[in-house]
Amino acid sequence: MPPRWLAASTLLILCACGSTGVADQTAPDTTSPAVAEVPSGPFPVEEVDGSVVHDEDLLPLDDRSRQLISSFPADPHPADQTECSGITDGNIGDITGWDEGSVSWRCSHGWLTAIADDCGECEGVSVFRRVTGKWEYATTCHNYNLSDFCRESGPPQEVMCVLWSNDRVLGALSRTGCDASELDITDAVTKTCEYWSEWNYEGSIPFGNCVYGWRVKTFQERLSALGYVTGTDGYFGAQSALATLWYQKDKGLKLTASLDETVYRSVAGN
Repeated sequence: MPPRWLAASTLLILCACGSTGVADQTAPDTTSPAVAEVPSGPFPVEEVDGSVVHDEDLLPLDDRSRQLISSFPADPHPADQTECSGITDGNIGDITGWDEGSVSWRCSHGWLTAIADDCGECEGVSVFRRVTGKWEYATTCHNYNLSDFCRESGPPQEVMCVLWSNDRVLGALSRTGCDASELDITDAVTKTCEYWSEWNYEGSIPFGNCVYGWRVKTFQERLSALGYVTGTDGYFGAQSALATLWYQKDKGLKLTASLDETVYRSVAGN
């Protein structure tokens, strides 16, 4: 049974909504004005039973987009279980020293990450390393993106891409150096968003999809003005994800199909 991992934040939610008409999306002009200042006041939102209502048109991918998506690897960060044999849910406590019931864990490349089941909403993970045939405690990392907190005593980045699911969320890829899989990108540009999160916080860049707000709207307007096919309603769904993916490819940016800081600032002209 695969390990049970800490619930990700809204960034983990991948989005959806068709794509289309991207055949001419090659090297658009980037000399247009930067993203405009965001308007003041609340973003107009319709809700039903506490859920954001937003209509997305699911449109089929064109051949060019399908070809691009198929170029992504099925498993960009394969695990290496050589030094992980023998670890089970029943004996993981012998390594961690924890008494609190079962433990969620993942092992690869001689590194092990573990979280106690009663951890609740904590955003940290204990890291162990196999040294001379024995598992030794290495460090404890905290926060959403563990790569930023495990540089010195944690696993190398490539190993962290295997061990920590949140490092592989699309919106975090530009920060972590991890790569997207074909399934990740397919989901991002073909599936409708089940949940929406508002993003309108000054000085904060969203790392994910299925976000909405004035800053999303100005990003879409700028991207559309550059020649990429996307809606401009302020909701970053699948159509926006596909347009963003093509922009990233044309500009030589990391391909994430996600609204991250790198692509936001590039589109803004900063």
